[in-house]
Amino acid sequence: MYKADPHSPKSGGASATSLPPHLTTSLKRGVQATKHMAELLEKHQQIVDDLLKVRRGETGRESEEEIELNVGGRVLAAPKRPLLLQSPPVRDSFIAHILLYYLDSLPKDSKGRPFLDADPVYMDWLFDELATAGAAELRGEKHKIELVAPHDRDTSSLFYHELLFTNKTNIAKLLREYEEAEEELHNAATAAKERHVDTKGGPGGGKSSPVIEMKTHQARAMDALEALLEVEHGLKKFYRTISPFLKTWSADENSVKSVRILTKTVSTTEATLRLIGRDKHLYTAFHNNESKIGKMSSADLLKLVDFCRRQRLAAPGTAVKPPKTAGQLPNHAKIQGLTLGSAYGPLMWEDELQDIIEMAGKDNTVKATLVFKATRDGFGYGTMLGCVGPERYGLVLVLMEEGGTHRFGCFIDGPLVPPQPQPQPQPQEEANQGEANQGEANQEEANQEEAKQEEANQEDDTEEQPQADTNNNNNTEMPALAARELQKEDDLMPYRYPVPLFLFSLSGAYDEPTKVDIPQEIQDISVSAPGSELPRSGSPSVKAIDMDYSGNLSIARGNLWLGWATPGPAIDMSSCQCWVRLEHLPDGYKGLGVFSDTADAQVGSLASNIECKLAEIEVYHVIRPRPGHAG
Repeated sequence: MYKADPHSPKSGGASATSLPPHLTTSLKRGVQATKHMAELLEKHQQIVDDLLKVRRGETGRESEEEIELNVGGRVLAAPKRPLLLQSPPVRDSFIAHILLYYLDSLPKDSKGRPFLDADPVYMDWLFDELATAGAAELRGEKHKIELVAPHDRDTSSLFYHELLFTNKTNIAKLLREYEEAEEELHNAATAAKERHVDTKGGPGGGKSSPVIEMKTHQARAMDALEALLEVEHGLKKFYRTISPFLKTWSADENSVKSVRILTKTVSTTEATLRLIGRDKHLYTAFHNNESKIGKMSSADLLKLVDFCRRQRLAAPGTAVKPPKTAGQLPNHAKIQGLTLGSAYGPLMWEDELQDIIEMAGKDNTVKATLVFKATRDGFGYGTMLGCVGPERYGLVLVLMEEGGTHRFGCFIDGPLVPPQPQPQPQPQEEANQGEANQGEANQEEANQEEAKQEEANQEDDTEEQPQADTNNNNNTEMPALAARELQKEDDLMPYRYPVPLFLFSLSGAYDEPTKVDIPQEIQDISVSAPGSELPRSGSPSVKAIDMDYSGNLSIARGNLWLGWATPGPAIDMSSCQCWVRLEHLPDGYKGLGVFSDTADAQVGSLASNIECKLAEIEVYHVIRPRPGHAG
């Protein structure tokens, strides 16, 4: 039973009825989506007009025969006219849009050429196929572009062909759909207004039941909203796919790095190299041109770099296949610190990461950088602590369950500080108060000098301790040193400290990124010391209260556990437990509720089940703009 609208006048004993709550929410979100999509489409209206003009031959662009660009270290020429072909369907491919309308948005190499961070072997083949298709069209013939041997069995070629050529977009079609949806929404609002005026006529004023009319207008409004969602989905798919190829907010990540082997050059972006890991030999080789490349061939180096590149370009939750191992490739990969197994790219789209930053109430100029990735750095708890460090404030912990359907995590507005043994004060030598011979005086002088040096060393150690972040702007009064002061007498005992945090779901439990607020009284973290996952390490794990299980890390009073097991802890962090009281889960939750003896309440999970196995873990560090800086 829905509440009557108090602002609608009664007519003939019947009252006009307001929209039900779920439709009211949808309508509001639809209006917001309309405004947002209008802004996006206005920005690209000129692109659509230009595209149509080019197809009609009104811009003169057809006179430009080639587009020269650097692809993965190889300078290639892409034929321009074939990019406009409708048959074969080239003009709506993602690669056509990138080369025709986003060329200036690509990073630049040292010669100022546009740089496309992709496999040059595949792109060289594709450009040849485009030229062949263009020549066939001039003869009145058609040429089908499809992968053939050996490309049809090559993991890189299959990846890029699906990503850049098979993927199609049609911005002009999206524009028409948007305009039609906007008109439907406008008509629904106009009809509702007319109904409101019509009911003022009294018992004889209305021709039909206001409830029936309302339902009709609701249906029209919902149709319009569904059309808007389709438009949004199409645009998101396009921009999410091409954005990794374009310049980022960080000028450093846009820089192109190269290594030359004999007569061949292999190039990629700093963004790809950082995903490899700064501690890897391959990363340092591209920055210092070290001899760690050894006797590797340019072909093997290209395969290793492209494997890492494809991880950066892949959609979240997608397993990236390694190149086929042959010859010395496995040995070369091991030397470079890489593992040739299926891997995952970043767990979030850029817009999803920005959603989480906005959920945290941070300025839209705030960005985040990846500091830990389990499939790259290892699932070990101590490894994660070492990569994150106790000095970083503002952490985004992202988890993906095996299967890739459920992605979720936690935003921690503070540091992650493990308990550490405190240095014991060193006894200093007392000055000899009695009379002594010259030899004893010399010994005393030496002892005093040693004491001074020891004191200086202690001062140096103190200076090296992590300091509180003076630019955090987050009301977090838990600097690293203060957190350590909460330790129990045993330095290696786990301890709990308060820190502002919230959970979130990216996919699986909800259809869209959703913030899950946690009561303030349980916004805390329980942290065990490094090595707590190792048998006989002497470092106790975090124990559950009155339960026979434990883990390495407990967040929000046990709402989220990493390294969880019975009796525990698990050998690594891939073992996870996640539960949230149903009363704390926002509307739209798609999972099932179960009764938990631990919580003594009905609970749900942001994973597919309360207990799950993680395929990937990532930690991002939120970068706050310094005073006078934008990012």
